[in-house]
Amino acid sequence: MCSTATKAKARAYTAWRDVRPSLLCRTMEILVDYNNVLEADRRRGIVYFVDKLMGTIGPDRFGSRSRANIRLYDGWYELQSLTRVAQETSADLQANLPRTVRLQSNGVSKTLIVNAELAYSLRSDPTVHLWHTFRPKNPQSNISCRQPQEAGCTMAACPLSPMSSFLSTRACPEPACGVKPADFVVRNEQKLVDTMIASDLFSLHLAVR
Repeated sequence: MCSTATKAKARAYTAWRDVRPSLLCRTMEILVDYNNVLEADRRRGIVYFVDKLMGTIGPDRFGSRSRANIRLYDGWYELQSLTRVAQETSADLQANLPRTVRLQSNGVSKTLIVNAELAYSLRSDPTVHLWHTFRPKNPQSNISCRQPQEAGCTMAACPLSPMSSFLSTRACPEPACGVKPADFVVRNEQKLVDTMIASDLFSLHLAVR
């Protein structure tokens, strides 16, 4: 068994080349911070992402009859409820995985079985789900907004001008309204993901010692 972790935000996924036969994987464990996968790749679905990821790794790292297990990390729980993204991704996984993937490169061809799961818990303690990994937060107090004209708008009365004033002054242009930006502007964050990936890497390392 061998493992790799990728942030997957960059266009270059980790690629493996010139691997000695003694290091070929029968089972590869792949840890992915799914929140950092390119949005365009996520929109195309899990099959596209899996094929792109495995195609970039290539066949050289795998032995015959190999498998790849992918753990996807993200803010899957808001409080103790699955987020909409988690539900959609889970349904996509159940409908399309595991799947057989054929990898080819420089005359080398390997067929392997690929499966994936959402990382709800630590690999070392799979029965305990980690809640609160997705947290909407109010924006920072130093947020500001330029006037549309400063950004190149040529309209004399741009409809975005009131929003610029609202975010900059933190007060509604209507004096009788007490709504502030913090009342409805939120910034989504994921929590514990880096710690979960690090913990699972340690767990995988100890498992193959």
